[in-house]
Amino acid sequence: MTRTPPSQSIRPVGGQIRPVPVRVGFSHLLSSLALCALMAPGTVAAAEGDPAVETVTVTARGRAASLSETPGSVGVVTGDEITKARKDSLADALASIPGIATSGDSPWGRDISIRGLTGTSVVVLIDGKRINTATDLNARLGLVNPMDVDRVEVLKGPISALYGSGATGGVVNIITRKGHFSDQPGLHGHEAVSGTTNGLGADALTSVRYDSKDVWILGSGAFRGHDDVTGGGDADIPNSRYKDASFRLASGVKLAPDATLELSALRTQAGDVGIPGGPASMPLNGKVVYPRTSNTLLGADATWDVGGRVLKELTANVYYDRIERRVAVTNTGSPLYRELLPSADHTTIGGGMRSVLEAKGHSIVAGVDGWSWEMSSTRRKIRKTGVTDVDQPAPRARQTSIGAYLEDTVSPAPAWTINAGGRVDGLFTHNDATATAPLYRAQDHSDTGWNAHAGVTWAMGAGWSQSLLVGSGYRAADILERFKYIALPGGVTLWGDPGLKPEQTLFSEWGVGYAGTGRTADLRLFVNRIDNYITARRVSPSREVMANIGEALIYGVEAQGTWTIAGPVDLHGDVTAADGRDETANQPLRFVAPVSGKVGIGYRDGGWFALLDEHYALAKEDAVDGARATSGYVTTSLSGGYTFHRGETRHRISLDLDNLFDTRYRNYLANARGVDLIEPGLTATLNYTMDF
Repeated sequence: MTRTPPSQSIRPVGGQIRPVPVRVGFSHLLSSLALCALMAPGTVAAAEGDPAVETVTVTARGRAASLSETPGSVGVVTGDEITKARKDSLADALASIPGIATSGDSPWGRDISIRGLTGTSVVVLIDGKRINTATDLNARLGLVNPMDVDRVEVLKGPISALYGSGATGGVVNIITRKGHFSDQPGLHGHEAVSGTTNGLGADALTSVRYDSKDVWILGSGAFRGHDDVTGGGDADIPNSRYKDASFRLASGVKLAPDATLELSALRTQAGDVGIPGGPASMPLNGKVVYPRTSNTLLGADATWDVGGRVLKELTANVYYDRIERRVAVTNTGSPLYRELLPSADHTTIGGGMRSVLEAKGHSIVAGVDGWSWEMSSTRRKIRKTGVTDVDQPAPRARQTSIGAYLEDTVSPAPAWTINAGGRVDGLFTHNDATATAPLYRAQDHSDTGWNAHAGVTWAMGAGWSQSLLVGSGYRAADILERFKYIALPGGVTLWGDPGLKPEQTLFSEWGVGYAGTGRTADLRLFVNRIDNYITARRVSPSREVMANIGEALIYGVEAQGTWTIAGPVDLHGDVTAADGRDETANQPLRFVAPVSGKVGIGYRDGGWFALLDEHYALAKEDAVDGARATSGYVTTSLSGGYTFHRGETRHRISLDLDNLFDTRYRNYLANARGVDLIEPGLTATLNYTMDF
């Protein structure tokens, strides 16, 4: 679902995902607002009634906090919503949140765009641990099996000071399933199985845990395997298959009545992963496959419930993450080489300490953290004669960040909550010299980055609330942007720039929400200005260079509403519209998607549930140079199922039909990279889960 207004609970809405934001004119923004008003009857009659249970998140404030303490947009996707979405990537489930769109580069390798920003402008965390990897061919969201995820929390924009470089677009925190301390020892489990007709294949997960008063332990194993996907109208999407397996162990131990230690280990390995879109640098008939990609994540988290007069809690964590990426490129378009075999290893070591303090009505979160990301790469180039050349497309490089932050939440009056925070970071980048082209000398660079925000929420009464937030975030250029060297079609080469300056954003958001008996509504307006915007710039007919080009501007609107019309039946809808431009070059931004949203009707009574959604997107005609326009579309998704109990077990069976009428349509976020892909056609998925 999405950022819910204060006093509104999370409601599963599910269904097939579609692109979200926009590049449209002001008239389209106004029409979108009007459409949302029609979808959200709660905005016209503020019925009195008891509010629903308020949603609590941990990502925005670094502690358990209700949304009434959280100015700015927060989206939450629950386990049930993840079950309803395609299992290829968490991106499909996240796109149920207004403001989030998926790229269409591959089923397994989908990325997301949050309000027009993507890649290293979005921080991805697994249980609060940062995942660093080059994103030209995304792999971050494919490194976790969706069935092993309890929930995902998403911050839209730089609305928290807890996260340093890269949170200009937002933060995605993937929270895996955990055990629990319990006075009643017991063995529990979760089984999930699904079969899919389009991208024919199956998904399966087994998770078993033991809970007791002083210790819990959990183990899970999962598998996914799917053939190539078919687009609407039986159009083939070749090279879209994939398979992977993952294993996870986690444990929690009470070291003392007020101190706990959690340990976790995650291993995911994927093979034969097709990337139908490939990189935009490949010729049209180029074929890109991941013969092997793996992720190993080890972590330790300690919590001490101090319970002091001022100091309430201390937490600390350390983690190690290693991503190994092996790529095979055939049909290269080169007259000399028949196959390219790039490989890269990404190793991140990080950790931090955080404290929660309370004094004179102030709730303060303060801490320090840091991470060091090292990338090493090599490339084998197989000549058509069979001879192998070896080069290094990017130098061995390391990027290190060390930062300190503080946030304060205070309620000067019962209806008002103020939150403000700041953060400062030092970033240090080192690269070794290269012996083969491109030639880089060994050098060091240092940058200083800072985040700051201030926001207020006001509970106006009778279920109504308002919020306003102003903030600033930054993004330091990543290793790939500094040191990339890619041969583009037409004899053009793309170079990195080691001296790139950090991007800095100025962000603001205003929202108004209503939550009452049977009716909810939420409206968000946002503006994000980015200085020192980083993108590729043509410097000669045969050369492009990554550069700070000046200023980019993104602004837009998001709205959603629900209305319980008769007992177990509800109507729901949302719409997202945004506009984004490179102000310096007077060009549209590449990853801002069309106006889109959904309208639907849901039914839930006893154990039965059903959902019918219409997903829509308007045409995208103002494509960036090198991309093609895309037509508007409407697709239909239908899902239904039954939940029942037998003894100590809970069973849930559902059937999901996505793109029910087999509509053929294209995802602009894939086309924006210069490729031309269609989205999956009619897909039926049968899901079964059991908990005991």
